[in-house]
Amino acid sequence: MKITITKQHLDRALRLSAKAVARDGTLPIVRNVLLSVGDGIASCVATNLDVGVRVQLSAKAERDGQVVCAPHLLGSFIAPLQDDDVVTIETQDRSVLIRAKRSQATLPMLDAADFPPLPSAESAETAVVVPVASFRDALSRVIPCVAKTEARPELGGVFIASDGEDIVLAATDGFRLAEVRCTRTEGGFTDSVIVPASAVAELLSVLTDVPDDGVRMMVGDGQMFVRCGDVTIVSRLIAATYPDYAQIIPSRGETVAVVSRGDMEKALRVAQTFAHRINSDMEMAVEKDTLTLSAASQESGTHTTTLSATVEGGSQTLRLNPRYVLDGVSRCGSDSVEIHITQPAAPVLIVPHDGATAYRYVVMPIRT
Repeated sequence: MKITITKQHLDRALRLSAKAVARDGTLPIVRNVLLSVGDGIASCVATNLDVGVRVQLSAKAERDGQVVCAPHLLGSFIAPLQDDDVVTIETQDRSVLIRAKRSQATLPMLDAADFPPLPSAESAETAVVVPVASFRDALSRVIPCVAKTEARPELGGVFIASDGEDIVLAATDGFRLAEVRCTRTEGGFTDSVIVPASAVAELLSVLTDVPDDGVRMMVGDGQMFVRCGDVTIVSRLIAATYPDYAQIIPSRGETVAVVSRGDMEKALRVAQTFAHRINSDMEMAVEKDTLTLSAASQESGTHTTTLSATVEGGSQTLRLNPRYVLDGVSRCGSDSVEIHITQPAAPVLIVPHDGATAYRYVVMPIRT
């Protein structure tokens, strides 16, 4: 194998595939990347057996072949180079020769035949296309709510489904829930899927560095294939049934408070500081024209912040986790937010006041 590539393009490929490189495990070869050339097309592949990434390289492919090498060694060699410096990668016997204008290195080479192949998208049965920017925004809004525990595998990923003209994304850990809708431009899913959090994290890192010409998602044989420009991500899907979360989302609270998002964020951050480190709770009191947040702990003392609010409905007082509320408020993306309260023990709904973003966030109160 022999390719010639600029440092900038090689660095990008290594960076995009970095999170899919296995950090540990019983199969040492997946701690490396596969560089391959075939039919004049070069690519860089990484996989941890759950998530795989293939980046097509903008390179001059001179001789077909494959090579498996350590990404940290390759990255260390190219790090001092200028972006437009040219790098030549060539296999020689059982080693890899890497050359630049003023330096060269020889790296050990593993057997490419042992590198696990990525599943083929030919098995995909359905496909949908969504804009890169809106899909990236939707993923970033829901991923904080993915459960960190393995007790319920179905909550360890992001739920994605087609609904009319929209693609719906949702995540919940049982304490809070986020749902976002983004408009699809083509196709749709016949069934819903659950994408593991590890794949979503990789998707988010890739979506910051691809052209905004659409994300194509294909599903088939328990796998999701996502193509963004010259990058393809392959992920296994979580084989489970996602809970019917729609039934817990309030349509409208008996009391609705509209407050400044910026002021609410500042008050919540202070409440986090004063909240009890174990219970991590605060009191929210909504009355005529005001919303008051109060937090207290033996370690930090007490604190109260009163905000101006436009309030419809009666007074309400309940206890909430300030970090959970902050996660929802900060992702509304509007100048003001609406907080819908039905009763102290019922789910609280937080939505953008301008309605420009199809975002709904639900947080469960703390029962006292």
